[in-house]
Formats: sequence, C-alpha cells, structure tokens
Amino acid sequence: MAQIADRLAGQGRLDPAAVGARAERAAARHRTQRAQWAPRERPADDGTVTPAYLVACVREAIGPDALVLTEAITNYATVSEHLRADRPGSLIGSGGSSLGWSGGAAVGAKLADPGRTVVSLVGDGSYLFGVPASAQWMARPRWPRSCSTR
Repeated sequence: MAQIADRLAGQGRLDPAAVGARAERAAARHRTQRAQWAPRERPADDGTVTPAYLVACVREAIGPDALVLTEAITNYATVSEHLRADRPGSLIGSGGSSLGWSGGAAVGAKLADPGRTVVSLVGDGSYLFGVPASAQWMARPRWPRSCSTR
C-alpha cells in the first residue's frame, strides 16, 4: 500500500484531501452498519439465543488476540458482522467446500500457539463432518503418566 501511495505521489496523482474524504465516507458507512447490526445482539423476545447474540457473547468473552475459525456456513455473514474482528489473521474461514476442517484446524492452531485463545464456530453439519470424536480426542487433556489403580 505504501509503495502504491509513493508511486502516485511521485506522479502528482495522489490527492490527500480526496483520500481523507474517501476514508471518512467509508468510516461513516461502517459506523452506520454497526449501529444497524447492534440491536440484533440480544436474545429474541421469547429468550431464544439467536446467532447474532451468540456471536456477540463470544466476542465479549474472548480477548482481542484470539483466533476464531469459522465454519458457520449459513451464518458466515452473521459471524463476520457481529464478531467485529479488526485484526488481520484473527478470523479465518475456508471459503471453499471443505466441511469439517475447523475442528482439526483449531487443535492445530492451539498446538502452534498454546498461549493463544482459539475458538471454532461451526454449525451442526460442519461439526458432524469434522468427525468430532477424533478432534475432541486429540484435544483431550494429557492422561496421567502413572496409573494409581491396581
């Protein structure tokens, strides 16, 4: 991005006022979107937990350094809107037809960075395609080194 800006500036084609105005328009549009989405971040009138409310609760429970893997398929847009991920690499989705990848990927991400919070958001179909018994078996706590039963 800096190289592009430098090149345009060198050619006299970079108008700082136009760039600032465009950035403000984008920021205003973003603020408007967030204001429109915010009312959905609560339970339904009958107390039902909605996807938007659940994602908002996850967002509040995890820290800003968390890694979220999303395989929410039907709710990809909901996760994107309500998670409010604003750091590169903090929200990852497959973008292709690979149902079941995120359970194992979450285990791998945690092994790669044990100190980081890793969250996997999936729907029921994606969960089952991920062979959950295997992913949960891999993620289990270590077994005791010695057995006290005789």
